[in-house]
Amino acid sequence: LADSLNQESQQDLQETSYEILETGVDGDVGEWNNPSDNAYGDFKVENTQYVEELQTTCRDFTQTVNHKGKKEVVKGKACRDS
Repeated sequence: LADSLNQESQQDLQETSYEILETGVDGDVGEWNNPSDNAYGDFKVENTQYVEELQTTCRDFTQTVNHKGKKEVVKGKACRDS
């Protein structure tokens, strides 16, 4: 669903995700909205942990995208490059 967003909505999604991953604490939610594309969503940091075998910090997240009446929820893990 995120692939069907226009360029502005994709940028909003990327910027919100990046900001929350960089500055948020567990439980923080960043929201974005683009009325011109009828798209909106949020990005939530669920859990932050240090992963010893990777020797880096990783964050579990949930990303929600709503576009033209459809909803997509993606759960994932983002790890900082060492």
